[in-house]
Amino acid sequence: MSFTFNVGGGEFKDRTLLKKLNAGQYGEVPSQLMRWDKAGGKVVPGLKKRRENEVNLWNSVDRTHTPSGDADSTEPAVRDAEAPP
Repeated sequence: MSFTFNVGGGEFKDRTLLKKLNAGQYGEVPSQLMRWDKAGGKVVPGLKKRRENEVNLWNSVDRTHTPSGDADSTEPAVRDAEAPP
């Protein structure tokens, strides 16, 4: 995933965005993605544009099915950034 590569797995693994994803709180993801638009505490136009594109991509995917295809699945949608597949 380019987002994790861009921000770094170490930076991502304990963040709210990953927690929301793993909890299935998909409606929270766009606002969480948009929080990652800064470097040195200042908004970077290129990062803001990248996050907008990631939000658009996120919003274009049908999430009516869980990863396993089982509506009652408790399998996390996203694994820990450090965990192997």
